[in-house]
Amino acid sequence: VMAQFGRPASDITTGFITTPLWSKLDEVSPDDGDYIIGIGNGVTFEVKLSSVTDPVSSTGHIVRIRARATGASGAERLNTWGLYQGTTAIVTQNASITRGSFNGYSITLSGAQADAITDYSDLRVRGLTAKCAIL
Repeated sequence: VMAQFGRPASDITTGFITTPLWSKLDEVSPDDGDYIIGIGNGVTFEVKLSSVTDPVSSTGHIVRIRARATGASGAERLNTWGLYQGTTAIVTQNASITRGSFNGYSITLSGAQADAITDYSDLRVRGLTAKCAIL
C-alpha cells in the first residue's frame, strides 16, 4: 500500500490568529517560520484535511503535528487534539507542549480507530489549546 498524506486544505474553526490556518500548516517539510497561534486558554483550531482514498488497512494511520509553547507560566498544553471525521472524534489526546522550539507530536491509531473511519474525504485535525503555536 502506497503512503498517503492528508494535509490541511481548508479552515473549519479559526479561533487561532494568523488565518487562514490551513495554508500555514500544509507544508510537506515543516517551516518553523510559518505557523498559527492560539493565545490564552480554550482556543480551538480545526482544519479539514485533503481527501485520501481508503487504504483498506487498519494499520499505519498516524496523525502528526508540530507545536511549541509560547507562555511563561504553568505547563502549556494542547488539550484534546486529534483526528475527527466530521464532528465525530476518531482519536484524541492531551499533550504537554515544550517551550522554546517546535517539537513533533503524534498519535498512532489502533485498528479499531482506523476502522471507525468511513469517509476519508471528511477528516479533520482539531485542537483546544493553552498558549501554544502549531505548525
